[in-house]
Amino acid sequence: MPTGFYKRSEKELDRLRKMMKEIGLRNDLKVKKICEVCKKSYLCHNFRKNTSRFCSRECFLKASRMGLIIYFSKGHIRKIKRIEYNCKECGKIKTIAPSQYKYYKNAGSFCSLICKNKNKKYKKDMANVFVGRMPIPIRIGYGTNRHVKVFNGKYLIGNKNIYFRSKWEANYAVYLDFLKKNNSIKDWLFEKDVFIFQKIKFGTRSYRPDFKVFNNDGTFEYHEIKGWMDKKSKTKLNRMRIYFPNIKMVLIQQNEYREIMKYKNLLKFY
Repeated sequence: MPTGFYKRSEKELDRLRKMMKEIGLRNDLKVKKICEVCKKSYLCHNFRKNTSRFCSRECFLKASRMGLIIYFSKGHIRKIKRIEYNCKECGKIKTIAPSQYKYYKNAGSFCSLICKNKNKKYKKDMANVFVGRMPIPIRIGYGTNRHVKVFNGKYLIGNKNIYFRSKWEANYAVYLDFLKKNNSIKDWLFEKDVFIFQKIKFGTRSYRPDFKVFNNDGTFEYHEIKGWMDKKSKTKLNRMRIYFPNIKMVLIQQNEYREIMKYKNLLKFY
């Protein structure tokens, strides 16, 4: 094929002009129509005079919200009737699709995120979601030894609501609270201290153990809950052993956790 500019012959140009006239792509063949939403007149091509209904994309989206668009499904024409509702905060009238109203939890309640965040009842309900009961699982691990569901949220331990990152941590806190009540240990704290590795400039530079346990003889030790030992956790424990050799660390893994769960008839685990 030749490179550069290509000049069409007059015969080819005449053929293209005739074809454009037949299709209706010329400006002089445009037809005036009235938009069904904004009621303004606009020009459309002749071949779209029977199908064109809206002057712009904005009017098309407004029409879809108003329920003016007819959808085709399996050869049948169906018109979606949107459901009207009043915003619980500002009282504005809004419309919503039936599918959204059916499958979404808070659909048909608020007109926007601003009204949703302002509503006091909604805030109170969301604040009490994780109090006193098992939270919703946010992550499920895959592969060997990673098939355990991870639950995070607030758990009621004694008289306190404490945020834990997993169900294992919450159950171990119940176990430590039982030891405290029976005077086996003096006290325990969750994620109290942070150890910083000063000589490390990149990567894992700090470590916060899960539990700080105070013994009756005045000593203390740190307990770490690990259901799955990943590379980052190994690095933290190794650097803790190197830079803080005098700190006593107790690692609670699957075998130790199973031994504690034998007391499930005695203690109320989650």
